[in-house]
Amino acid sequence: MKFSAFFMCTALCFAGTRPRASSFDYRTQEKAGDVTIAAEVLPPQQVKNLFSTDLSKYIVIEAAVYPNDGTTADVHTGDFMLRVGSGETIRAANPAAIARTRQQASTPKRGSASDINIYPSATVGYESGPYHRGVYTATGVGVGVGGPQGPNYPPPPASTDQDRRTMQGELEDKGLTEGTAAKAVAGYLYFPASSKKNVTYDLEYNGASGRARLMLK
Repeated sequence: MKFSAFFMCTALCFAGTRPRASSFDYRTQEKAGDVTIAAEVLPPQQVKNLFSTDLSKYIVIEAAVYPNDGTTADVHTGDFMLRVGSGETIRAANPAAIARTRQQASTPKRGSASDINIYPSATVGYESGPYHRGVYTATGVGVGVGGPQGPNYPPPPASTDQDRRTMQGELEDKGLTEGTAAKAVAGYLYFPASSKKNVTYDLEYNGASGRARLMLK
């Protein structure tokens, strides 16, 4: 099996996003042994523009890992945690779990009308390339209003198994590339939003290469 010149994978890996030319092109960066970690928080409006899946209850962070020349880095989303304020820490959410939660939230209870939902567009396909490999959805949203349920009515948006697979595919395709990286890799991390207001966020990295703490805002 041949691997991209940008990264080698010893396990299943996602396409991620194109890393920026330098770690200094991100809002913050820190060294962690033989790698440099860079990151920044995406504003809510940018998240809406980039994702068809509703991520209004998540903090989306664009993260990148830059191995030193001649070295490799084992990249895992589990190495990252978000520290809220001075105490609470949150692990990144799995795309499958996010999609399942959205599906459950969009499925109306028997005998009741569903709420208005923002849901992924119906365009589903497969794309192959260094940074856009796998299932993808066309950028955009739709609005569904609850109503009668039955064989003669379509299911509410974002409530079917196909919707769940579409959302999961989009989040995996754009998520931080995992595996053994010989060159810079990047992608998004999805953290459940804290109920606390006006707090600071620090991204903590605890990987095989070392530790780093990045002050995001």
